[in-house]
Amino acid sequence: MGLGYRHPRVYSDNLNLFFVNYEKVFSNVPDIETSINYGINLVGKPLINNKELNFNLDFYITEFNNQLVTDLEQIDQNFNILKYYNVVGNSNTKSLGITVSYPIIYGISAKIGMKYTDNITGYEHGNKQTPFIAKWREMTSLDYESNNKKWTANLTGQWIGKMRIPQKVNETESTYSKEYFLLQSTVNYILPKIEFYIGCENITNYTQHHAILSADAPFSRTFNATEIYAPINGIKPFIGFRYKFK
Repeated sequence: MGLGYRHPRVYSDNLNLFFVNYEKVFSNVPDIETSINYGINLVGKPLINNKELNFNLDFYITEFNNQLVTDLEQIDQNFNILKYYNVVGNSNTKSLGITVSYPIIYGISAKIGMKYTDNITGYEHGNKQTPFIAKWREMTSLDYESNNKKWTANLTGQWIGKMRIPQKVNETESTYSKEYFLLQSTVNYILPKIEFYIGCENITNYTQHHAILSADAPFSRTFNATEIYAPINGIKPFIGFRYKFK
């Protein structure tokens, strides 16, 4: 359990908001953010078939008494505005993370992880899920290492759940992003002084379409390039090497 104090930085903490043309309004911006945090961490390493299974569980709750809120969901004279102010009521975050890893067969191990995040922000217009934070995430990873340790490989899949998107002008209900799945892989060949690697990101080629609002009118008050919740680039293969000077 602990207490947290932090000086909010309106601009440096929200650099992405430089890419939105909404009118900016400041009202009751807090001098210091304050929070209380408590939770538990459990670690277990039981033996199963003479192999060690690693288990890790984290559960934490953070409650904010003062917090800088960046609100993209208010309107003024039928136009969206960006409003900065102190949280109304209490904001809180509940986070649960579970990770399990186990060596399947010699040289190959698997890791499975899950994370649940319930992030609530107290806006002037009510308590809502904080935008662009997925409630659910899951990761599965397979790792290989050869007997001589010259070859390593990794295959990782990530599932990202839906996220709330800030409401637009005249919308009465929040909208949510689509769930999506990402896959990436890397193969490494390791020598004493040099390491070669080849791999690919976003193998599933999932991309977010129409990520920039009013892209054809960058100087209008509806331009918004902040609502990016998924990759905007497709498959990204790569190849390279690392050299050790010592």
